[in-house]
Amino acid sequence: MAIFLFPHNIPSGGAAGISVLLHHIAQVPYALTLWTLNAGMLVLAIKWLGTSSAFWTIYCVTVTSLTINFISPHLHHPVSTVFIDLIIGSILF
Repeated sequence: MAIFLFPHNIPSGGAAGISVLLHHIAQVPYALTLWTLNAGMLVLAIKWLGTSSAFWTIYCVTVTSLTINFISPHLHHPVSTVFIDLIIGSILF
């Protein structure tokens, strides 16, 4: 996401799409929005997932948010053209 979609402000689905829109409108950091939305939904989902599954999912959400937080500042220019990044980002995410 941070490499292919975020530099072009291309929203994907779910929390990542909301984070792209909030960053574009209000300059809210991607990682903060991703972590807040995903962790908030998981707190609500603990009832259905169970605490063990929810813990590991929150761990993965945290790792993803931290990775995006450290990668995004280093990507000032998109990797390639919008069309190629859109195709690669769509396949991967």
